[in-house]
Amino acid sequence: MVIRQYPHTAFFTIPATVVQDANGNWTEISGTSSTIEQICRLETRTGRNDAYITGEDGVKVEMTAVIYMPVNAPKIAVGTWVVVKDKYGAILRSTVKQYSKGQLNTRIWV
Repeated sequence: MVIRQYPHTAFFTIPATVVQDANGNWTEISGTSSTIEQICRLETRTGRNDAYITGEDGVKVEMTAVIYMPVNAPKIAVGTWVVVKDKYGAILRSTVKQYSKGQLNTRIWV
């Protein structure tokens, strides 16, 4: 039996670029949103001690899982919508809470 390091697939929805004009109206400047598909491994949190991370603004943020991806995975912005699927369908729908590129892998907390 072969164990797959990345048995899941993450789909990140990257919103279209928008700007605010002088009248306060928001306008898309780069068309429609796009989706990035990336192989991954989803690990849900296991206990109370690992339920929180420190967000970009220093505030404690509750997290539900960590998505592990190859080290060459693209940078994903905090707040990006993500759906993780296995061979049976969606197993997680959430937003990115934190991103970290390490020496051996890329991690995203959701």
